[in-house]
Amino acid sequence: MLRTIIIILTLSALLSPARGADVQLMSTDFPPYFAAGLPNGGPLTEIVTEAFAKVGHEANIQFVPWARAMEYAKVGKVDGLHGGWHSKERENWFVFSDPLPGNELVFYKRRGAKPDKFTTYEKLKPFTIGIVKEYRNPAAFETADLQTDVADSDQTNLRKLANNRIDLVLIERALAEYLLKTELPEYKGQLEALEPAVETLPIHILISRKIEKHQELVDDFNRGLKRLISQGKISEILEKHGLSSPSTGE
Repeated sequence: MLRTIIIILTLSALLSPARGADVQLMSTDFPPYFAAGLPNGGPLTEIVTEAFAKVGHEANIQFVPWARAMEYAKVGKVDGLHGGWHSKERENWFVFSDPLPGNELVFYKRRGAKPDKFTTYEKLKPFTIGIVKEYRNPAAFETADLQTDVADSDQTNLRKLANNRIDLVLIERALAEYLLKTELPEYKGQLEALEPAVETLPIHILISRKIEKHQELVDDFNRGLKRLISQGKISEILEKHGLSSPSTGE
């Protein structure tokens, strides 16, 4: 009983709003772009919090498993999601901000294994592809009727790939490079990106349609983001975190 009470109190503390913050967002670890363990939460977290600050909002971002973040944001338990890709289905639950710096999706494979390059989804039908639960995948990928294996994280998928349990992993390029450098260095020489990239996707913040004045909050964020762009702050923040500047209008 005591253990149960402690767990409940701990979860309540983790999920309670930060004092003074009027915008509550959830996200998941997605380094090198955003993660609880990165300085200032990572470059995109810094961009989001600064954009809100420019228009008088204080944003608090909690990092939890993505499926939980999606669950809470859909029903308005938090104001929205920090760091998500657009899809038509997600428009049922969220309004999307203007784009933030984007992600490049690639397939990862074992070094020296087939296929040699990415040409069409049709040619990937013989292979089992690792994907992550609740991630938004390219529309053409979803309709290609490919063999997929669903995991709870990108780390799990890379481990499965290295151990020959799946053939390919659909993953963001910089994320894969980061994980293989920091968390999974034993696999770094064994895995490689399948070229060319599948798709480049801009990142957005997603504000729940369940909260009052959801469009107003998105409009506020967009105004703050435009101010950061006009001041050259996006490139400055990205470069400070060791990332190159994408095409965000600067």
